[in-house]
Amino acid sequence: MGEAIKEYRNEIPTDAFGEVLANIVLRVLDIAHLQGIDLEKESLTKMVINEQRATRG
Repeated sequence: MGEAIKEYRNEIPTDAFGEVLANIVLRVLDIAHLQGIDLEKESLTKMVINEQRATRG
């Protein structure tokens, strides 16, 4: 995550930015799988919650 934040802060991220983001996603998926968390279900639930909130900024 730290690498992604550093890349994001650059005005023009390097070519490796996509790979860094993919690595984050893969690690999150692995952790969710090991913990028995249904990320699809959780994501859909979170999207509904976010739609009901007022916009930010």
